[in-house]
Amino acid sequence: MPTSPSERDESAPSISVVIPCYNAAAFLRATIESILGQTQPVLEVIVVDDGSADDSANIAESFGPPVRVIRQPNQGESAARNRGIEAAGGDWVAFLDADDLWLPTKVELQAEAIRSAPADVVCVTGDFLLFGEGQEERLCSLPARYDAPHPLREMLVGFTVHIDCAVVRRAAALRTPFPESILHAEDVIFFVLLRSQGRFLRIPEPLARYRRHGPQQSQEPSHMLRTATSRLAWFVANRDLFADGDEEVIRTTLVNRHLVDHEQAVREGDAMRAAEIATGLVEMAGPMRHLLPAPLVPPQPRRWWRW
Repeated sequence: MPTSPSERDESAPSISVVIPCYNAAAFLRATIESILGQTQPVLEVIVVDDGSADDSANIAESFGPPVRVIRQPNQGESAARNRGIEAAGGDWVAFLDADDLWLPTKVELQAEAIRSAPADVVCVTGDFLLFGEGQEERLCSLPARYDAPHPLREMLVGFTVHIDCAVVRRAAALRTPFPESILHAEDVIFFVLLRSQGRFLRIPEPLARYRRHGPQQSQEPSHMLRTATSRLAWFVANRDLFADGDEEVIRTTLVNRHLVDHEQAVREGDAMRAAEIATGLVEMAGPMRHLLPAPLVPPQPRRWWRW
């Protein structure tokens, strides 16, 4: 059974929860309830309302302690998360997007892992369930790229930690905050920076439920292309964090991934999409133009028949 904040085990790690929120009134109540219904309670829930025009902030405030609300003008998810981290009182900070849910034992499982974790562990994560839009719920298990021989490189080109599943050391997150100037793949970059400070642990169980629905940025057709170019631009500005030889691997991985999309656009005769991907591919290849076919084949125009 869920326990109340007053029944929190004093020997347990203190965990603050940060929810960045922008116009999430349709989902926010269920999101907060999934935190308050945990089998082990958290220290506090900080909802950072990022300039919502709907009733989000009022919904959050209606819960009372341990939920508290910080209101700010719209500055984006990274700024909202950083504001929550700064305001947090816990030694650890967990994240949950305003339209997603936690499974009831998430905090209990992670607190148990934290108790026995070595001092150099900065993040404990796990798997998640994908649901929504009439699709059958399914388990998503992400590869533990943070344990690879070249973890920063592998994490930058892949997807290895879902934000809803992560609990991180607050001190480490303060040293390497979310990059507020980056609009795409900012969470991926945050975890790369965090991995440069210490190790990650994985609980091989689902911890959260990620809701798929229409307005999400991640559902936009160009999202993956934009995240790829964003990752590469960040790499170029932060080469000193990476090993010799990482650049070619990163560029090759990103180019090969999107050459498949370009070829599909060509086959379908989608000139606009093919041109957009081609522009991104040139940027991803950079000085390594040998990674690209010469030249990128333009798509054949669609033919319209009159009967």
